[in-house]
Amino acid sequence: FIYPRVTKAQMIETLEENFAKNPKISTETRKAIQKCTGWMEDFTTGDKIIFDYTPEDGTSIFVKGQKKGTIPGQDFMNAVYTIYLGPAPASSNLKEALLGVN
Repeated sequence: FIYPRVTKAQMIETLEENFAKNPKISTETRKAIQKCTGWMEDFTTGDKIIFDYTPEDGTSIFVKGQKKGTIPGQDFMNAVYTIYLGPAPASSNLKEALLGVN
């Protein structure tokens, strides 16, 4: 994290806001999002959340180096991609950095 402190509540709110920008998310994926938000914690500078997708397993979520769980299928990861790389990204600067534009 690049911010000194992000609370669990702030992280959940941010995730939910960004997923809400994608109205095409299925009911099943929305349930998976709710499950994922339960794995969030308070974060400080240097903490990481990793969404690790493999076609065989789905998306494994690691919080501060600990595997919290895996969401099966591709739909959840597609929603995560949309948050960071879609038409209304959480941060346009982060999107550009992830795509190597800047």
